[in-house]
Amino acid sequence: MKLDLEFPELKTLVLRMEATSVNWETGKMEISKIELEQLHNKSGLDISDINQVVADENGLLIYKDYKDRPVILYIRDTQEVKNTVLKYPKETRRFHLADCTTLEQMRSNNRFERYRITYNTSGVFIVDVYESKYSDRIEEIEAKLLVCKNCLAKLKYKGFDQPSYIPHDIWVSFDIEEFLMFYKPMFRTKPKFTDQIGPKSEYPKDWSQISQKLRENFGWRCNKCNLYFGDSQNRKLLHVHHRDGNKGNTSPLNLVPLCLECHSNEPMQGRLRFPKKNKLGISLIQKLRNEKEKSSFL
Repeated sequence: MKLDLEFPELKTLVLRMEATSVNWETGKMEISKIELEQLHNKSGLDISDINQVVADENGLLIYKDYKDRPVILYIRDTQEVKNTVLKYPKETRRFHLADCTTLEQMRSNNRFERYRITYNTSGVFIVDVYESKYSDRIEEIEAKLLVCKNCLAKLKYKGFDQPSYIPHDIWVSFDIEEFLMFYKPMFRTKPKFTDQIGPKSEYPKDWSQISQKLRENFGWRCNKCNLYFGDSQNRKLLHVHHRDGNKGNTSPLNLVPLCLECHSNEPMQGRLRFPKKNKLGISLIQKLRNEKEKSSFL
């Protein structure tokens, strides 16, 4: 818990001495040079204190309050044979990038210290494996691990908030660097607010870029009806909906692509139905939907 402390006597003394005041902080945990080197390699760093790994306001894992650089957690001891880990990654450990239900369970069972933390974004980690199913000898190898589905659901990755709903191709093709390229800039610009001070409900200056990138990330498909709007003449019919209704909140957890028709059916969005141009747009969407249904029967 952060404590806001004031030292009026110290300030008075500084003024009397005509000294120059300096900014200082207490209790900030620094990352040492050795830790930093370990964090950047594929084997990662052992967690000495689980309280040093926490979730930021978006659910991403951070180490020692360094919010500009999310960390990844994984278990080095796979308890699997080499062949399984290399050829069947779905059968072995997952890596984590969010404070998901799996980590909550591990924490409650006092097994959180099994994890290692790393800044490595390649998806390839140094792990320990058995040489074969007939041997107890441990070998150190580099292997590709898959992301935890519970983490993706926690972050509502590409609109999926349930692990069982995440398509197989999206899961196995998940790329850490691509994920951070899209999400991290938004995390940095996400408005900070409390129940007393909130962000302005207006689009940010770079809204067009944010909207474009999000729709690209979802494959130019409506998150509700799954209709495709990738053709240049139809892209304007795919909107970006703010779940909380606040245009200033551009957190990826708050944004989802919806076609004009689905968007107009959202609460407080009924006004989208009335302008003439929107009626024409909805008619075009219905035409596209009918064409899609006809082609599915051919």
